[in-house]
Amino acid sequence: MQSTETETTKKLIATALGRQAADLAVVNANLVNVFTAEIQPQSTITITNGKIASIGTPPPGALGPETIIIDAQDDFVLPGYIETHTHIANVFRLHDFCAAVLPHGTTTVFSEATELGNSLGRRGLSWLLEEAADLPLDLNFTAPCFSPTYPDFESTYAISLAEYEELFQDKKIAGIGEAYWPDILAADERTLELLALAHRYNKPVQGHSAGAKEHQLNAFAAAGISSCHEPINPRQALDRLRLGLHLMIREGSIRRDLAGVAPVKELTRESRRMSISTDGVTPSWLLTEGHLDSLGQKAVALGFDPLTVVQMLTLNAAEAFQRQDIGALAPGRRADILIVPQLEKFTPRMVLCRGEVRADQGELKNAESDTPYSYPPAAYNSLPLKPVTASTFLYPTAKRNQVKVRAIKPEIGSMVTHEVTPTLKIEQGNISADPLQDIIKYVVFDRYGSNRIARGFLAGTGIQHGAWASTLNWECYQPTVIGCNEEEMACAFNRLLEIKGGIVVVDKGRILAELPLPIGGIKADLGLRDILTREEQIVEALTALGSKLDNPFFHYQTLAFTGLPFLRLTDKGLFDVRKRSLVPLEID
Repeated sequence: MQSTETETTKKLIATALGRQAADLAVVNANLVNVFTAEIQPQSTITITNGKIASIGTPPPGALGPETIIIDAQDDFVLPGYIETHTHIANVFRLHDFCAAVLPHGTTTVFSEATELGNSLGRRGLSWLLEEAADLPLDLNFTAPCFSPTYPDFESTYAISLAEYEELFQDKKIAGIGEAYWPDILAADERTLELLALAHRYNKPVQGHSAGAKEHQLNAFAAAGISSCHEPINPRQALDRLRLGLHLMIREGSIRRDLAGVAPVKELTRESRRMSISTDGVTPSWLLTEGHLDSLGQKAVALGFDPLTVVQMLTLNAAEAFQRQDIGALAPGRRADILIVPQLEKFTPRMVLCRGEVRADQGELKNAESDTPYSYPPAAYNSLPLKPVTASTFLYPTAKRNQVKVRAIKPEIGSMVTHEVTPTLKIEQGNISADPLQDIIKYVVFDRYGSNRIARGFLAGTGIQHGAWASTLNWECYQPTVIGCNEEEMACAFNRLLEIKGGIVVVDKGRILAELPLPIGGIKADLGLRDILTREEQIVEALTALGSKLDNPFFHYQTLAFTGLPFLRLTDKGLFDVRKRSLVPLEID
């Protein structure tokens, strides 16, 4: 008995030779050939069983009375766009992401899965793959690279090597995500075993090499890292390209580096190892800016040739993940096809996925049949913590009157933090916050079994009253509370437990704004517009508290992120990223 794949191949050969009529054909196409960077006018693309059988002039017999004909009307016809690095495993549902990006021409996505992997462990990854399974968008994920960044100094769910091997057997696990260069260069046995396992399964390992220089980059590449999305200027980009790394130029909601990196095109004539990725988008971006089509427009405006940009969004992206079934309009490849009226605009009027029309004139087709995935009850019960009282947020000390402490000061316009050392009053054995000095309390709870509570201080946020609590904190997703007094902090934390995770802003005992993220404490079961409305309310509430951090919805999420310097608070205490050691809160 012949396999389905064998049957499809037989039909493709028959259609290409004119012995069997195609299921569908796109005619009168200005076909963009990404292999030769040329436009082939008056082309016909024949499609059978969701794959391309032929391009160019079809032989007699390839178009029959049952063949569905789509007239491109001399518009440009491109391969579907491919996202090479993003984060879609938190905040919104994949169903809503698909509905937002597919009409803009994105047909394949490679995303990190760190968020649900860290907050729910191996089972979270299984549920994520189930959520992605029946969507028209081709969703692929990279497994977390031994998150968290520093397992000796912070907690999350751990994934064993045996579980990694199990994951690698799933074709939707496309590789390892964001391997941080200090971890790779430390070359501990566990990390080397994971790299070897990934390479044994032919899974690429994406890199995170921010701050790495010449010798470090060489060692990073020698370990088998395949790509990096961290360059912010042309020299950094060229350094990585010269070592054979695939450059994923970042332009998204969190960081916009395309303009800074674009001059790399003046330093090299070769662009085939470059793609453009978002590294994450917000509901606001998805609802107002489009997706990869808008990145293509920006690249052309920055001087990239339109055909080069098409390659970056398609063929180059596919080759970054060793995919030969997508990324081009060629025989045998999957029929992910865009009909684009203006090449330099990149926005399609029609989108085909696997040979079926899935979007037309910006509207998703058959959307009524795409129902959101339902996560199991266990995903909604990921915070095994109990309500607290104000006393939980007292900072006991043996000192009297006053004490000098270490406080974390976020840098405006950056995700970097710095250490400052204010002197604070001691009242009845408790170190008090001092909003007049712009110093507030900062507490992290461990949700993964130890019941640890770590205490610190934040400087320079501008917050003068109220409190903020959240589980949406990179990358451990620990419940975190900041505030000026203990009663407000307890109110915010207890409400956070009631909504099973998310973000809460309170003032004077009143809930000002909240975003419930009950799935793993990081993912909503709301639509994009509802999420956006709540995001805007949170920003408004934080501003009312006095917050002066830029992009506050994101900036507060990054405070605990140990992937960047310098001082962070984890569930195990204050962590000096540069020294890789815990440091005491009080300074003698």
